[in-house]
Amino acid sequence: LDPKALVSMNMWGFHADFLDVLQDGFVSFLKKNLGTGQETKAEFLLPIIVDEMLQAHDADVSVLKTEDRWFGVTYQEDIPSVKESFLTLTRQGVYPENLWKL
Repeated sequence: LDPKALVSMNMWGFHADFLDVLQDGFVSFLKKNLGTGQETKAEFLLPIIVDEMLQAHDADVSVLKTEDRWFGVTYQEDIPSVKESFLTLTRQGVYPENLWKL
């Protein structure tokens, strides 16, 4: 992967009409994944839905660049490393001590 390649951390903003697309897609997702034994690991991924819409010329996307580091929490086992990352940023003064009480 090119170190300067843009990547998505799933920070999205959508028009309200997109919820209809999600609802239809989620019904299909459930039909495909229920009963497979992998239900707890299956993911309904926004990037795939958006890519399908782009390929069909049904959507446009604007990418906003940032130099900030993002932390993803997908699974329970992700929590400790993300908590530690936020503690580090708090110690560095990036976030206030009372971030969750503001």
